[in-house]
Amino acid sequence: MHILIHSTYFLPEVGGMEHHIYNLAVGLKKKGHHVTLITTRSNRSFPSREIIQGIQVYRKGFGGKNLIAWI
Repeated sequence: MHILIHSTYFLPEVGGMEHHIYNLAVGLKKKGHHVTLITTRSNRSFPSREIIQGIQVYRKGFGGKNLIAWI
């Protein structure tokens, strides 16, 4: 099965949700699913695309960590 996961933040950002999404994606991959993850590029030093343990990760634009960006 092809599974798409969306998360506002993802590793290497630090937090409980980031690690939960990572563990979920790795677990689904181990069960034989094709997993793609879309997240924000919250830091310009993060690559816009990468593969982490067989999981395709795409990072798209990010307005910043403030109220105006969230709106």
